Amino acid sequence: MATITLELPDQLAERLNHVGHQLPHLLTYALDSAGIAPTTLPVAEHSPLLEEAISFLAQGPTPSDIVRFKFSAPAQERLEWLLTQAQTDSLMAVEQSELNTYRQLNHLFILLKAQARIEPA
Repeated sequence: MATITLELPDQLAERLNHVGHQLPHLLTYALDSAGIAPTTLPVAEHSPLLEEAISFLAQGPTPSDIVRFKFSAPAQERLEWLLTQAQTDSLMAVEQSELNTYRQLNHLFILLKAQARIEPA
């Protein structure tokens, strides 16, 4: 763990004396709230779209299955919620990571569907 020395106004230093043990959590929360991304983005531990994509692809779909594939309504709702939050800059870092995963999956499925359309079924 790193040690950091800070110069703070006396009033703020006094407030921090009472919550010193929570300072790492408070700093993380403040940075996330301010939209300051970490050097390494946290990984979204639960991603419905990613789980659905893996489950679908693990079944060995045919090209026509790939063309017809759509994510479930709950997964779509989660994506729409993340997109709405992103418009208001209300995403936490882990949610931004989840949204980035969704964007990558969307791009992947665009490519898969394009390839599936030119291959015989």
